[in-house]
Amino acid sequence: MPAPVKNPDKQTGNAGRLVATLVVMFALFGVAAFAATKPSIQTPPQVAGVQTVDEFVPPNETVPANTPATDTNTSYYRVTSVTDGDTIKVAIGNKTETVRLIGVDTPETKDPRKPVQCFGKQASDFTTQQLNGTTVRLEPDTSQQDRDKYGRLLRYIYTKNGTLYNELLIESGYAYEYTYQNNPYQHRDDFLKAQRNAKIQNRGLWSPQTCNGKK
Repeated sequence: MPAPVKNPDKQTGNAGRLVATLVVMFALFGVAAFAATKPSIQTPPQVAGVQTVDEFVPPNETVPANTPATDTNTSYYRVTSVTDGDTIKVAIGNKTETVRLIGVDTPETKDPRKPVQCFGKQASDFTTQQLNGTTVRLEPDTSQQDRDKYGRLLRYIYTKNGTLYNELLIESGYAYEYTYQNNPYQHRDDFLKAQRNAKIQNRGLWSPQTCNGKK
C-alpha cells in the first residue's frame, strides 16, 4: 500500500498558528514585566496644620479684634497720648491700648489719604488739652463691639470729675454724633441732643465762620 501523502498547506497553517501564539505570549509577558518594574505615582500625604500657598493669610498688623480687654470700668487709667480728637492711648497694666471714643466722630487729621479736615486740628488740640496726662475711667457699651476692626478699644471716657467726655466733645462743637452701622448705643439720645444744641449755638465746627457743619 502506498504511504499517505501529507498536505503541505495544512502543515503551513499549523506552523503559522504556532508562531502567532508564541508572538502573543511573548507580548503579554513583556507588558507584565514592564508593569512590574514601572514605579507607581503617589500623591504626597497632606500634613495637618500646613497651609498651601493659596490659603496663606498674612498676619494682621493691628491688634486682633478678638483680643481680650484688660481694663475695668471701675479703674482709672493714665492717658499717655492723643492721636486725634476721638482717639487716645492709655496705659493699662504693662501695655498701651488705643481707645476709640464711642458715638463721636471728629474731623480727620492723621489720614494720609485725605487733607486735614476743617476743625480737625482744633478738635485734636482740645482733646490733648483736656485729657493728655490725666487719668480717666473707661466704660464699654454692651450694645457695641469691645474692639473695632483695627483692634482699638471702643469706650466712653469719664474724667475724674465724672464728665462724660464723648458728650462734652460733641456739645462743645468739636465732633459730630456718630452711630456706627446704624447700631444705636446707650447714650445716643443724649449725644444727638448735645449735637442739636451745638448746632443751634453755632459752636465750633457748626459756626459759619469755621466749617458751617461741613467736613
